[in-house]
Parts: sequence; C-alpha cells; structure tokens
Amino acid sequence: MARHQTYTDLVEGDDDTIGRIAYSIYKGEKLAWMQSYEKAHGREPTDDEVFVNFHHSVPGKLRRYRADALALVNRYIDQEMETELIKYKFALKNDLVIQKIDKGFWRNTFENGLAGLFQAAIVVVVSTILWIYSLTPDNMISNAKKNLGEIVHQRAPELAKTIASEAN
Repeated sequence: MARHQTYTDLVEGDDDTIGRIAYSIYKGEKLAWMQSYEKAHGREPTDDEVFVNFHHSVPGKLRRYRADALALVNRYIDQEMETELIKYKFALKNDLVIQKIDKGFWRNTFENGLAGLFQAAIVVVVSTILWIYSLTPDNMISNAKKNLGEIVHQRAPELAKTIASEAN
C-alpha cells in the first residue's frame, strides 16, 4: 500500500464531486511543486523527496483543498446561473413582446372587421360624392346636350318623314 492516502482522505465516495475536485487541486499543486523542484535542481524529484518535501504538508491542507473545491463549484454555479438568468430574461422579454403583438383571435377579428367597415364607408362616401358631382348643373347641361344630340340623331329620319308628310 502507498505511503499516503490523499485520494481517500479527500474523496468520501463515488458521488463526492467536491472531493474529486479537491483531489484535482491537490494534484495540480503537486505537479507545480514537482516542476519548480525540477527547475531549481535540474532533475525530477525522487519519490522520497516528493514524500518528504510535499506529502508531509498535505494533511494540514486537506480542508483547504475541499474549501477551494467548494468555492470553485460555487463560482461555476454562479456563472451558470447568471448565464441562464440572462437567457431567461431575454426569453421572457420576447414572450412579453409577442403577447403585446398577439391580441387574440376575437380582438383581431373585431379590429379587422372594424377596419373593413371603415374602408367600405370610405368607398360609399367617395362614390356618393362622385354621383352627386355628376348631377351638378354643369354636368346636367353637358349631359342634356349629349342626350339631345343622341336623340336627334336617332330620330332625325323619323322627324324628317313626319315633317314631309305634314307638308303634303
């Protein structure tokens, strides 16, 4: 069995996510220590050097690893909640806009029917104005001249016969 039990000290069970994250923080610190040791001494540390210089301080850091893991998870949750809140606000705003635009079947039907009646009333008013204009004295005179001219052309042969027969 190994000389240290860091994993079992940090991870309390298969579903202990905080413990697993704490263990990865521990491993990150261990890797950083080993790299700095290699840089300072020009070689990798031996297992005994790692145990003496790094592992002996681990028991005192276990709580800190778990606290750092918990803080990391909380920051992640906060970021995700903020992102989801922004998405929710945007969706809610869009829903409110759609609700303001979509007035419902009966209201739309009423408004469209009212608009149709208004358009029909405009057509009736314009048609009535044009009909009344056609009855004005200027148009009556021109219409009378036109009608008289048509009547004369249609009945001219009959009138000529009538006048000729009366003259005889």
